[in-house]
Amino acid sequence: MPRAAPDGIELTVNPQGLLPKLRARLTSAWSPVDQVGTVLTYATALMRTNQVREAAEVVAESYAALAAVPPSAERAFVVRRLDGAQAMIALFGSRAAARIADLLATLDDRDSGDASHRSTLQALQAAVEVRLPAEAVVAALRREFEAHTPAAQDPVVMPHTLFTLLWADEFDLVERCCDALLDRRQRSETMLNAVVLAVRAGSRLEAGRLADAERDARLATDLLRGQQVADPILALALTPLLNVLVELDRTDEAGTLLERAGCLRALPDTWPHTLLLAARGRVRGAGGDFAGALEDLLESGRRMESWGTGNPAISRWRSEAAFMRGQLGDTAGALRLVDEELRLARRWGTPRAIGMALRARGLLLRGADGIACLSEAVSVLRPAPARLELAYALASLGIGQRRGNNKGEARETLREALALAQQLGAVRLAARTHTELLAAGALPRRSEHFGAKALTASERRVARLAAVGRTNGAIARELFVTRRTVETHLTRVYRKLGIQGRSELVRALQV
Repeated sequence: MPRAAPDGIELTVNPQGLLPKLRARLTSAWSPVDQVGTVLTYATALMRTNQVREAAEVVAESYAALAAVPPSAERAFVVRRLDGAQAMIALFGSRAAARIADLLATLDDRDSGDASHRSTLQALQAAVEVRLPAEAVVAALRREFEAHTPAAQDPVVMPHTLFTLLWADEFDLVERCCDALLDRRQRSETMLNAVVLAVRAGSRLEAGRLADAERDARLATDLLRGQQVADPILALALTPLLNVLVELDRTDEAGTLLERAGCLRALPDTWPHTLLLAARGRVRGAGGDFAGALEDLLESGRRMESWGTGNPAISRWRSEAAFMRGQLGDTAGALRLVDEELRLARRWGTPRAIGMALRARGLLLRGADGIACLSEAVSVLRPAPARLELAYALASLGIGQRRGNNKGEARETLREALALAQQLGAVRLAARTHTELLAAGALPRRSEHFGAKALTASERRVARLAAVGRTNGAIARELFVTRRTVETHLTRVYRKLGIQGRSELVRALQV
């Protein structure tokens, strides 16, 4: 319809303002089939203004109106579009498990004949409720992709299926599916583009591709610039960005981002905001506010349980809250959380979830029992694609060995952890590992910490802009960071390059 492009633009920049226009249009005499496009835009605008329940009601009314329409290819096409929207609305709400079960229970009555939609919803349900191990869920999805080749590129079933694959640690498959979806998406489909980019950012982060993860997360948030924190799509995009900033040791920048986005107050009760709440807890913990971090993580956990999941691959709030409780001296309470997470992680079966829980338990137990847990975490994670978690497990094992006075083993383990952390660009972990390595009585090779190759992606961007004459203020504006962040990056750049200041950057970088 002629209105589609203008609607797409306004949906991006002003979803609240678009609502009255769409509401009026839905009272027209168009047929139920012709109205589906407007219904979907209206439901999307409602979702983006934190009216998820109302969005579900609008879609349900459209299904009811279509019941009176005789079967046809056109009717089947629009019903399928509604199916996809309804799945995403269920996922983004505050009671996903119950809503997904309802969708599956009523799918037969809707006459869509869509095997792909049914299979992907069943996989989503199995992941959320941990009904099956991840291996079985992924096997079922792969069979579906093989039986229906377009399914892996289907914009109806893939957006919600991407989450299932992410939780199952299928990072390569997530990458391929995201690439296919982004290649075929239209510029006006901002919401789905942002969702796909946010999922890919989360996948790349866990795989240890931190620079790529930051780039995707920034692309997603840029698509949604100007939106309010109530927008669940914005919350979904902010989550991996905050998480990667913590790993890059840019906690101040993450705190500034939270403040500018209005995320320091109470957050809405949607699933993306629940993820954002946990990310806020990580930022607070990285900044030393363990009590504030624990409060955020426990509230996020309460919401996750209401949402209908205990799967630690979806949110590892228990082990992260356990770290905070440990810092606050509540070891017994921390162990209760970790033991429950480990039980659920073993049930789901992914190395990342199991390794994270084992690592948390090992750090809390210490002694021989702690070393056993940490050694098992490393063994579980070595063959897995979760490279960032492997780096953390290695560093934690090295710390445990050093505390047990096994300094020779500790130095070997910590060197491996440091090399991997530097390879991934995990600045915060690398700095902590370097400190532990020094405490274990060894010095890392100079080349590991100095020279242009030691610069992180963010440090390199700042250094290159400074080398061509940009001021700190101009760099901060261009990169959407604080002046203090720019100054911190430049201090690290000068140290790593062995120079005194800006005038030597061109030579040192060979710009």
